[in-house]
Amino acid sequence: MIRSTPSTSARFAWLASLTSMVAMTVALSTAAAAQTVSDSTFLDTDWSLTQFTTPAGGTSTGGQVLAGGNPGAFRNITDALNNAPSPGTASIVLSTSIYTPFTCSPGVSGAIGSLNYSEDAACTASCFGAGQSTGPALLQGGNLYISNSGAITGPALTWSTIALNGLTAADFALVNVTSTTLYDNTQHPDFSAGGRRSSSDSSAPTGPA
Repeated sequence: MIRSTPSTSARFAWLASLTSMVAMTVALSTAAAAQTVSDSTFLDTDWSLTQFTTPAGGTSTGGQVLAGGNPGAFRNITDALNNAPSPGTASIVLSTSIYTPFTCSPGVSGAIGSLNYSEDAACTASCFGAGQSTGPALLQGGNLYISNSGAITGPALTWSTIALNGLTAADFALVNVTSTTLYDNTQHPDFSAGGRRSSSDSSAPTGPA
């Protein structure tokens, strides 16, 4: 999402502003059928945040909040965006939150046929326009991939369930933040039986619009 500054420069952010419940189902090609992972407590020790920025970008932080979710605890992501350095340029912050207790190894469990993802999300302070983007991310072989479709929370602090079903490797793209891009849609994770172990969860893109 893009937010314009008074100088018509653009500022970007990428990740979930609020997540109350995250669930992912991994459909495997073996008789094991499917693996389901979810989180509704959001312990800080269970989540790993990685931040990508352009030089003038800003910061992104995340942490557990014990009450006020849908219901109960939620993970709160705060993006602080710097002013774009000059008209026609962009300050970009993109961050992913990976749920570290869950991993999936296609080489052991079999090829991943598809992923079903859902989260309860809402947008907090400084949201306007369409709100914040959000969606799944995964980590494989040291590379972070985010959904190349995603969803929008809406601008108000109203919890809603966001679901993306039947996701394949082509629905994820390698994070590659530059002044004009957020990801490289020519590079995707490997869901085949030869693929490396992956950690997945709500990457959640949030961008002020």
